[in-house]
Amino acid sequence: MNWRRQSRLDRWKHWQTWLPSLLATLFVAGLFWLKMLQPLEHLAYQWLFQWRGHLAWDERVVLVKIDEPSLKQLGAFPWSRDRYTQLLNVIKSSQPNTVVFDLVFSELSPADQRFAEAIRQHRQIVIAGAWNQPNRTWQPNPMLRKAAIATGHILQTADADGIVRRIPTYVDRAATLSLPSLQTYQLFANIPEMPLAQSHLWPNWIAPTEQMPQYSFIDLLNGQVTPAALENKIILVGATAAGFNPLMTPFDEESSASGVHLHATLLNNLLQQNLLQPIHGKRWMGLLLLSNLIWSHWLRQVRTFQQLVGSGILVSGWWLLALLALHQSYWLPVAVPGILWLTTSMMHWIMGNIQLEAKNQQLNHLANIDELTQISNRRALEQYLQQEWQRSRREQQPISLLLCDVDFFKQFNDCYGHIAGDECLYQIAQALNLSTKRPTDLIARYGGEEFAVVLPNTDAQGAENLATAILSQVRAKLIPHQKSPISHYVTLSLGLVTVVPDAQIDWLDMIDAADRALYQAKFQGRDRACNAVIKSPTAEFV
Repeated sequence: MNWRRQSRLDRWKHWQTWLPSLLATLFVAGLFWLKMLQPLEHLAYQWLFQWRGHLAWDERVVLVKIDEPSLKQLGAFPWSRDRYTQLLNVIKSSQPNTVVFDLVFSELSPADQRFAEAIRQHRQIVIAGAWNQPNRTWQPNPMLRKAAIATGHILQTADADGIVRRIPTYVDRAATLSLPSLQTYQLFANIPEMPLAQSHLWPNWIAPTEQMPQYSFIDLLNGQVTPAALENKIILVGATAAGFNPLMTPFDEESSASGVHLHATLLNNLLQQNLLQPIHGKRWMGLLLLSNLIWSHWLRQVRTFQQLVGSGILVSGWWLLALLALHQSYWLPVAVPGILWLTTSMMHWIMGNIQLEAKNQQLNHLANIDELTQISNRRALEQYLQQEWQRSRREQQPISLLLCDVDFFKQFNDCYGHIAGDECLYQIAQALNLSTKRPTDLIARYGGEEFAVVLPNTDAQGAENLATAILSQVRAKLIPHQKSPISHYVTLSLGLVTVVPDAQIDWLDMIDAADRALYQAKFQGRDRACNAVIKSPTAEFV
């Protein structure tokens, strides 16, 4: 039985090693499943981009803005297709270049014939289609779609904070606008391979939009832009005026953006081969859980202060690693690992406090419990008696004390041996437990074969009744005692005292009076109780 118990304890200790990590993992997994960590991850995303700083815009990507000055001179939007025909005629002189319209020309127009002809003459024109709702699309009208070299989707879905972090590479077999634009640019430029196999593209946000090469639509029409500025470029045409497809970026506090800037960013990323590469998936989760197990194991080896310092270093170090990774175009999640490690540390601290409290209670139990009889010891008796003495004195309530002694216990040990003597004392303690009814009554081993019972709020009659019950319980045990001159079974002698405390006496006087009452009970023949009532420092016996 002892071996099995030790085996269970060993298994429990083994589980305790990993329990904080397991609880923390379940807790963080629940938060993750409920999407409660997303706001923190989104906030970390913005901070890391701002701490990383700006990257340079690629000079090969140029933005032609439909901005406020253009609207002021050319009228309200949408414009006639002739405006775009006029734009292509201006840009044609700057060839080779690729023109990308981040505009959806889905409705029919009388000017479509002229616009389609301008598209065919330029040849390297990419136009957009929109997938903004399930099963609903806005495609270029057939004439313009046939004239253009390619089309691409401009579907974008922002997260809760308004920032677009990824876009689908394909929607209904249509590639995102930046990919056909780059394929068209390949016809006259040497550019790197494109990530066609990825399900999503993650934009690596570059800098405030004001810093990219850009020209106003009206400036091109008025000839204020030299042809050389557009040669060998990818020219994005899109609306940037206030209210047109607004878009937030991690640098949003420094500048406002629109949907066309998203595709400009992706084109820059593809040209410079620095698309954001998120680190996630099953392998990532496995490494995270393994790291947390190692972290949990280390926490068990160190003290609380070291745990606090280690937690700060680990989380700060991970932030620094995430920032360095972002410089290399990799995205490391920050909130989930940080919360997981901090939660594990907190679990260790909580469990450490629980274990410490349990050990303190165990030590307190050992310090106040008699090991043999499993009742209170003399130390606990004296502490409790002092406490109840002071309370009874404040409230002017009676308090009683019983001292009990096993009759002829030395002869019992000599006859039956010390093991039987220990069992006899245990049985006497059980008899005392059976006799007392109130949780405020304290039973203690006073020393050797002596026992004591403290009875708060108990008068002399109540103490006498309990003494009679104790004597009956001990006799009912029928513990054989062949060497007792007064009985064939073990008996007790009791001394009891009742007092309402005042300034003339203290609790030590009460113990002394009860001890003298016990002596009187033995003198009168044992197996009985003798009562002493303290009326002054001198006890009177009844």
